[in-house]
Amino acid sequence: MRCARCNQYAPVNSDGHCTTCARKLAGLCAFDGCTEPRHGRLCWRHQAQRQRGEVLRPLEPNLTPAELAAEVEWLLGTDSPDHIAARLGRSRDSLYRSLRRIGRRDLIDALAAETMRAAELMRESRMGQVFGPDPRKAHGRVA
Repeated sequence: MRCARCNQYAPVNSDGHCTTCARKLAGLCAFDGCTEPRHGRLCWRHQAQRQRGEVLRPLEPNLTPAELAAEVEWLLGTDSPDHIAARLGRSRDSLYRSLRRIGRRDLIDALAAETMRAAELMRESRMGQVFGPDPRKAHGRVA
């Protein structure tokens, strides 16, 4: 069906509007699942996340401590600690605080080791790079 407001082919609700237009008409934030009123396109809190350069994430994660630990164990080794935290709706520091609060120091150490491993891979990938002009080329000089 077509949306009555934007005329796009999209699934529509009972009022005849797509989900994007329905959120705009209701005055809600454009982030899926956010029920905050919008100011511009996003609510204040999602706008602050964007201005800090963070990945937009849900404002209030609703995981119990046991579920959080299980999710971190499951995601460990598949992604960076920053992306794992963003998937769970938290910042990296917030994730570390939560894990420390529930006594899962082993997961904090594993996340820190993953960060160190990623940094080491980055250093190794840059080992052979020559910075500056290539000494094998004359760069316009007559030899």
